[in-house]
Amino acid sequence: MPAVRGRVRQAGAGLPSQLPPVFRMQGRLLSPLPLQLSDGDGPRRAPPGVLGEASDAPVSTPNSHVEDLLEAIFTEREGGRDQAGEVMARASRHAGGISPAALDDLVKAGLARLVEGRVLFTPEGERRARGVVRRHRLTERLFRDLLQLSDGAMESQACQIEHILSPEATDSVCTLLGHPPTCPHGKAIPPGPCCGALSKTVRPLVTGLPSFELGVLGRIVFVAPRFHDRMDRLAALGIIPGSEIRLRQRSPSYVIEVGETTVALDPEIATEIYVKRIGN
Repeated sequence: MPAVRGRVRQAGAGLPSQLPPVFRMQGRLLSPLPLQLSDGDGPRRAPPGVLGEASDAPVSTPNSHVEDLLEAIFTEREGGRDQAGEVMARASRHAGGISPAALDDLVKAGLARLVEGRVLFTPEGERRARGVVRRHRLTERLFRDLLQLSDGAMESQACQIEHILSPEATDSVCTLLGHPPTCPHGKAIPPGPCCGALSKTVRPLVTGLPSFELGVLGRIVFVAPRFHDRMDRLAALGIIPGSEIRLRQRSPSYVIEVGETTVALDPEIATEIYVKRIGN
């Protein structure tokens, strides 16, 4: 790991000058994480800054513009918008180089349909769109929670890596983070096979509060409440990302220590709090 840290410091590209302590973990926790490139028509260049190459040029692959457009359609649909004009306008802002003809290409490829001006996914288009959105949002979570990148660097790097992560690497990242339900912006991360299988290949660095160890010091990484006003109530108790806590009991209610305060939580609320261990 010292050699890796040295290369990262030399490359820069938006990464912090020092890696957080989590990267001083034992190698046995990282060994099951194969970072493979997905299959394609030819060799692809790794995103700048990831393997030590300092460059601001975006990664471009034969499928990157298709995936950018699929992601834009998926994201617009989450906001209740599916009109072709709105989708293409957002796609142009999100990723330069997408021409108006790209939507026609998507239709010809059998990934989308146009129905009275609305853009609808085919089953294959839905599958591929969920995949790229999942990779993007997991990468955002990885860069925010573990690498502590700024919002701009996090978004820029995620837009590149979403095009090259293999399914195996994506599931490994998801497991490493403890299967997070949302990205740093609060948007849902589409679940993958690893989420249902509850893979134990890699011990999650981030876990839900119910499965956190009793008496161990932890730090809240993120809170994903189902209701917005619940976030305000938790914040008033000091239960916010960055707070250090200890889980004291699980039944009949979850009892945690936050600083000098002891708080009892309903099981439903406890499942919305995600924690990572501090120290070994």
